[in-house]
Amino acid sequence: MQSTIPAAKQPQQTYSWVYPSLAVLAALLIGWSGFWFFKTRQAASALAGWMQRESELGRLWSCPGEKIGGFPFSMEISCANPLFQGELFGKKLTGSVRALHATSPLLSTGDVIVQLDPPLAAKSSDGTIDLTAQWGQLIVEFELLEKAFNRVSISSAQLRLTSKGGPPETSAASFDDFNSYCVLSPDRHDRAYDFMVSFNQGSVPPLNRFLDTHLPVGMHVEGTVSQVNPGGAATLQEAIEKWRTDNGRVEIGTAWLTSGSMIFDAKGNLGLDSARRIDGKLDASFGGLEKAFSHMGLDPGLLKAGQVMAGVLSHGTDRVSLPVTFADGNVAIGGFRTNLQIPPLY
Repeated sequence: MQSTIPAAKQPQQTYSWVYPSLAVLAALLIGWSGFWFFKTRQAASALAGWMQRESELGRLWSCPGEKIGGFPFSMEISCANPLFQGELFGKKLTGSVRALHATSPLLSTGDVIVQLDPPLAAKSSDGTIDLTAQWGQLIVEFELLEKAFNRVSISSAQLRLTSKGGPPETSAASFDDFNSYCVLSPDRHDRAYDFMVSFNQGSVPPLNRFLDTHLPVGMHVEGTVSQVNPGGAATLQEAIEKWRTDNGRVEIGTAWLTSGSMIFDAKGNLGLDSARRIDGKLDASFGGLEKAFSHMGLDPGLLKAGQVMAGVLSHGTDRVSLPVTFADGNVAIGGFRTNLQIPPLY
């Protein structure tokens, strides 16, 4: 009898830790579920508040059939056929995509990844804009810092834009890949943002005709924009006007455009004058762009002569290095005025 008593009590002692552990685990699961529920409702409320503020400014956003998910480690908001209605540069626009999926880590709600499903359709009330877009993938990423954008990036693959209402040969543009970002400059105190825009294997009919090429076009631009205030204006036009009056500038650190053997690269500083036209200067070099020069009303021989007179060395036998100047709505290359006219931006 004495030998059987300890054996009977042994299983109870062995598993005595299970019940407290299960209770702790259950408490953690309930607590985390409550935290997730609170954060998702908080995000939904913030989205609704933002949409309300936008509507007060005349920009209407809708997210039909809104769904919330992502449990347990993220927040996801999705909807079908989100719609935008508002004004841009004096035109009333309506735009929509097939679906929107926005995801944010539960413990880092300042980071948001938005995936859009094609197609996009945008039209203006006066019929001057009728744009559709298709893509293989389109992702927009936001990083918020104290209710302001710290970083925004857009990436797309197999992007194709089609515009109705114009000549058929100018109605479509396509890019194998498109990438851009805008990020707050860490070492500056003039509300500056670093930016980049690039695309590869592009086809832009007006640009291809201007360059007189049937080959794919590639472009890359990097620089810094000063005096940016993302939340300081009700409309895009007002934001740009505020930027202009604050003496905002676009500092281009590097820019290049290529198609086959053609090359254009530049760096410089640009802004807007009092008539809202591009103003500034680029230090540029050109190669294989004789047809483009002709379209601008320039003689390539004169440009090379101007380079020699200016004492500027070329990068090679087929390269011309001369400044490109924007002033009073006109464009000049190396002191020779082109037939290009720059209209006011707004």
